[in-house]
Amino acid sequence: MQGRDGYRVETEPWTPAHLLTDWTKIIPWGIYEVYKENPELGLDKMIEDAILEMMDGEPFDIYVALYLVYIQYKSISWSRICFN
Repeated sequence: MQGRDGYRVETEPWTPAHLLTDWTKIIPWGIYEVYKENPELGLDKMIEDAILEMMDGEPFDIYVALYLVYIQYKSISWSRICFN
């Protein structure tokens, strides 16, 4: 989720911002869609474990973790995404 260890997505500066290039879009429009179709994969537990691990990290790690929790919280009111 943080673009580390070979998972960083590099784009050219003129790339349109609406492309799926970051975790703020990949979580709701990618991972959550897979979760809905295949709940047996345990993606909700993987996301939870990743968030908990990030909370013990550096400031950027904590920011990403809190933002993911915020997205989840807001998704309840938006009725869009929600890992149960």
